[in-house]
Amino acid sequence: MSKSRNSKMSSIKIPSDEQAKELLKQTEQKRIDDCSDELEQVLIKHNCIFAPQIIIRGNQIIPQILILPNPTKHQLSTEKNNGEE
Repeated sequence: MSKSRNSKMSSIKIPSDEQAKELLKQTEQKRIDDCSDELEQVLIKHNCIFAPQIIIRGNQIIPQILILPNPTKHQLSTEKNNGEE
């Protein structure tokens, strides 16, 4: 039983450090892409946009991302409601 177990273990390929790093990089990039796609779909569904903002307070730089209504779509719907085109 131990011979068959050893033969199975010897047939498993162990990736090199470079291959492992590349695999992790690819996996991480896929997660980022998937997340980005889902966020984009939610923004479209709710007619919103991301608005980056930076606050400078003394020696501090504070990055923020605001979620706002899409002004272009809102402007178009407001114009139609007012009879303008």
